[in-house]
Amino acid sequence: VHPAVVNVGYAPTFKGEEHGEKIVEAHLLDYPAERGDFRGRVLALLLAAGHRPELKFEGLQGLSQAIAKDASDARQALHSELALSRLRVHPALLAGGGEPWRRCALNTWLQECQESPA
Repeated sequence: VHPAVVNVGYAPTFKGEEHGEKIVEAHLLDYPAERGDFRGRVLALLLAAGHRPELKFEGLQGLSQAIAKDASDARQALHSELALSRLRVHPALLAGGGEPWRRCALNTWLQECQESPA
């Protein structure tokens, strides 16, 4: 289980490189670079909260600063909001891919977190 900030959209910042269809970009928080990346692998994402709409930035610096702020805000929320912090120990998320993934509303996941010991 790795916390992340995620963009679901068209990546509009770089003119001429915009995507014609929506893509999902996940930036894992505090993930050690020496462990490699996930390119070409299938990942399951649980989108637990929304933060802001997709924005177009003037360049890489503005985009990088916004992602850094988003990451800081996400870390704070994951540690200060009880339901979100409990997601880190949800049995289905700790299964390591051994259990089939299920689709259900976020409120169902959060309810299960409140019912199980942290």
